[in-house]
Amino acid sequence: MLRDNAVRAPHYSLKDLAKLDDRVEAHIDGLRIAGDDGWTICKEALAWEEAGEIFVVTVLAFESGNEDRIQEVLKAGTAEPGLSRGIISALGWLDYSISQKHIQTLLDSESPDLRRIGIAACAVHREDPGKYLVNALTDSAPLLKARALRAVGELGRRDLLPFIKTMINEENENCRFFAAWSASLLGDVDAVSGLKSFLELSQPLSLTLSHKGRGNEPKKR
Repeated sequence: MLRDNAVRAPHYSLKDLAKLDDRVEAHIDGLRIAGDDGWTICKEALAWEEAGEIFVVTVLAFESGNEDRIQEVLKAGTAEPGLSRGIISALGWLDYSISQKHIQTLLDSESPDLRRIGIAACAVHREDPGKYLVNALTDSAPLLKARALRAVGELGRRDLLPFIKTMINEENENCRFFAAWSASLLGDVDAVSGLKSFLELSQPLSLTLSHKGRGNEPKKR
């Protein structure tokens, strides 16, 4: 929670964030050393239903390669959309050499929730998911489509700019926002006007999109 808040706080420097990263890694390392006892502690913490707990248990599960543990955390982390931020953060925290095969499995899944996690994890690592991203842009699942639209901007896919510009008037609010957000990020000045309407929202869209849970999809240094 401290690390998540610090990312958005103006008085934290990069050096401060690095110290927090080291603290997080030290705590995770303690759970690694604890072995099965550490895993038991993490499983019990899932009862809190918070993305922070999901993050820790996911790191341990994917590192272990234990399929039963992986399926357990995927089930817990997709119970509500906001909780998946913990899984995404964990996949981003791990070295890409470790998370790559797990991300690929998620991208190949029939579940739109798991594909959304896979695309988000690719974006955190700044690895282009290729056809999976393109396919997600026309998917019928709004959350998956919105995450794909966001990834277009994060990955600098200027070749997709003409397409996402056509989605700035999407009915779904999340899709409409991220279409305008990515188009603006890719240099389309006209798309900025599409973002202005969101300034009038009584509730910030960042809160609307986060749903329940915490996590900032951090990439490990």
